[in-house]
Amino acid sequence: MGKKATFFKKIFSGYLVIIILSILIISTVSYNVIRNHYVETLASNLKKISTALRPEIKPLVKKKKYRNIEEKVVEIAKKLNEVKRLKVRLTIIGDQGKVYGDSETDPTKMDNHKSRPEIAQALKGKVGQVTRYSRTMDKEMLYIAIPIKTEKKVIGAIRTSLYLKDINQLLNSLEWKLFYIFLGVTVVSIFISLILSKSFYTPFKKLKQAAKKLSKGNFDTRVYLNTEGEVKKLGDTFNDMAEQISNLFQEIKMEKESLDCILSSVFAGIVVLNEMGKVKSANDRFLEYFGKEYEDKYLWEILQEGKISDYFEKLKERKENFSRKIIWQDKSFLCSFSYAEAKDEYIIVFNDITEIKKVEKVKEDFVSNVSHELRTPLTTIKGFIETLKMEEEDEQKNKYLDIMQKHTDRLINIVKDLLTLSKLEKGEEALNKQQIDFEELVQNLNKIYQPKTHEKGLEYNVHVDSDIDYVGDEFKISQIITNLIDNAIKYTDEGEVSLSISKKNQNLRIEVEDTGIGIPEEDRKRIFERFYVADKSRSRKSGGTGLGLSIIKHIIMLHSGTISVESTPGEGTKFEIELPDLRD
Repeated sequence: MGKKATFFKKIFSGYLVIIILSILIISTVSYNVIRNHYVETLASNLKKISTALRPEIKPLVKKKKYRNIEEKVVEIAKKLNEVKRLKVRLTIIGDQGKVYGDSETDPTKMDNHKSRPEIAQALKGKVGQVTRYSRTMDKEMLYIAIPIKTEKKVIGAIRTSLYLKDINQLLNSLEWKLFYIFLGVTVVSIFISLILSKSFYTPFKKLKQAAKKLSKGNFDTRVYLNTEGEVKKLGDTFNDMAEQISNLFQEIKMEKESLDCILSSVFAGIVVLNEMGKVKSANDRFLEYFGKEYEDKYLWEILQEGKISDYFEKLKERKENFSRKIIWQDKSFLCSFSYAEAKDEYIIVFNDITEIKKVEKVKEDFVSNVSHELRTPLTTIKGFIETLKMEEEDEQKNKYLDIMQKHTDRLINIVKDLLTLSKLEKGEEALNKQQIDFEELVQNLNKIYQPKTHEKGLEYNVHVDSDIDYVGDEFKISQIITNLIDNAIKYTDEGEVSLSISKKNQNLRIEVEDTGIGIPEEDRKRIFERFYVADKSRSRKSGGTGLGLSIIKHIIMLHSGTISVESTPGEGTKFEIELPDLRD
């Protein structure tokens, strides 16, 4: 049957080993039980014989009539052997171990028997039984000894014995009968085992063949077993599994086709890398962008842009998603780097933002140019308004001039903020790195904001850790704090405004918190957009430009820092900023 029948051989061999071991154990135990029972039966008979003879022997032993004892022993043994058809040996021993009579041997030639185990027991008043080798008869024998007692003491012992060879001869025939019985049982058991093994193996053989077909992709394979019980359930389970695998395969196939279609049509280049940076797969858009085959190539062989390898190493090290802008030839890309833990793969998505960058550039240039163009006339207008106010004495006219001055100042502030924001966006604003004395910085701020908060009836709390060791751009950090406190005071009518400056994990931590009107959740995502304000009426009333938070965001980006906001409408707002140390 070869290798295909290995499972069948194991089942049949298991049955065979169990049968043979069981028969060997049962036959051995049975033979020993029968033999022991037979020996015990004979021992019991010998005890009865000895007990029956004791009344006849006792007077002779008591009077020490040795000759009469010898004659009596021979006579009784002869009668016993005729009746029992077994050669029973009869021995009479005195209380000192001397042999008074023996049916087989001259007692005068026999050794003292006091040390014999069975005699020693009998002389103590107990029944002695032992199986041992007889030096006198040169044969193995079964001995039974019972005491001969008077009212005061034990005066001797009657010992009966049988040759074990006689017992073994009787048991030999039993052995052969047991052998034939167990041989027959073995043959029948093997035959039954063969049938059972085959009936058990057949359904598994069918399952094995079906599983082999299934593994080769034949998902229509089913197995039908002509049996009941657990094996039948196993076959049904296999069919259910095959059905589910078939359905899952179809789903996966459809999903793969759908995914391929999506990847082919998506307006972004997608590439999948292994841990060494070698390209595993890429979509058509990636090839369209970079115009090279990717088979068995590293990404930096295809995209010869120095920063891409640095970004990939960062992704490998941190395994955290992030985005970066790169320029390749005359195109700009926003690259999204992500790690797929399930397959230990790295995915990069290239979004072509060239046109967006061009539009942004046009917008930035427009804003910058318009701001520059507006700055001079607005300054001139402001100057003439101030001159008119100095010369005009009519209160009604001065009231109109105040309104004109207020809106002119607001326009000038907007232009100023737009120019600042434009420089930040273009990267024209460099960082002036220096050691910052935050205690002095806060003292200067207090001079500005303590009067403002006192005027509105607000509590102004400031906490600055002592000896903060930090290198950064003092003017720009001052801009961040100024804008945040201005907003906090502007949108808080009662309660307090708090400023906290500390060091956390080598980063500068700035927290500004108020108990003002708060920011609705729908506005929270847009507060850093230019000109976006949650409460427009209050912003106009207070003269806000709507550019402060946008400037803050760009200053923080320039510092490679982070900003987060927590706010509950009606309860207040908290801004948290972390800026890394800028020292080299």
